Amino acid sequence: MALVFLAMVWHVRRRATALAETRSLVERERRAQELKELFVRTCSHEMRTPITVARCYAEMVQNELPSPQSKEDLDVVLDELDKLGRLSGRLLALADAYESTEFDWGPVDLGSLLRRTAQRWRPASDRDWLLDAPSVLVDGDESRLEAALDALVENAVKFTAEGDAIALRCRATRDGAVVDVEDAGIGFARSRADDGSGRPQPSARPGTGLGLAIVRAVVERHGGGLAVVSERPGGSLLRMELPRRPPAAEPRP
Repeated sequence: MALVFLAMVWHVRRRATALAETRSLVERERRAQELKELFVRTCSHEMRTPITVARCYAEMVQNELPSPQSKEDLDVVLDELDKLGRLSGRLLALADAYESTEFDWGPVDLGSLLRRTAQRWRPASDRDWLLDAPSVLVDGDESRLEAALDALVENAVKFTAEGDAIALRCRATRDGAVVDVEDAGIGFARSRADDGSGRPQPSARPGTGLGLAIVRAVVERHGGGLAVVSERPGGSLLRMELPRRPPAAEPRP
C-alpha cells in the first residue's frame, strides 16, 4: 500500500509539473505574440512620420531643380517613399486584422460594399469594371471587410492592364455569402496561392504579399476562408467565403 501511495504521489507531482510547464509555454507564446504585434504597430507608426517628412522635402527640392534628369531621379525617390508608406499601412492593417476583440460587429450589406468599392476605384483605374452586387446581408466588421475587398481589388488592378476586365460579384449561400473578385490579368502561381501561408506569389510583378495576408486574416476572423477558385493563363478568381454570423469574438488563445 505504501508503494502504491508513493506511486500515486509521484504521478500527481509529475502531472502538476507537466501542467505548470504547459502553462509557462502558453504564457511565453502569448507574450511573444503580443510583442510581435507591438513591434509591427510601433514600426508602422514610427515609419510614417519620417516617410512623410522625407516626401515633403523631396517634392520641395524637385520643384527647385532646373535639370529634367534630376527631376526624374527625384521621381524615383518619391515613388520609393510611396511604396514604403503603403507598406507601413499594410503592416498596421495586418496587425489590426488579427485583433478580433476590437472588431465592430454589425450587419453588413455586401452588395452595397461592392458598389461603393467599384465607385471608388473606377476613376483611379482604367479597367472594364463588371458589377453583380445584389443585396446580401451578413454580420461582420464593415471597415475590415472593406479593407479586405480593397486589397483584392488592388491586386486585380496591379495584375491587369488598361481595358482589362475586373468583375466584382457577391451572392448568398446556404450558410452565408461569397464575394468574388475576378480579373483578366496575368494570374497567380497556384503552387503558392493555395499553400495556406497567406503569402501567395504572383506569376509576375513582384510584391510583398501583405495584401492577401490581410484578406486572409480578416476573413478567418469572420469565420470564413479565402480561396483561389480558378487559375487560368488569362486571369484569376479569388473568393471570400463568409458565414452569415461569425463565431463569437473572443481573445485568441
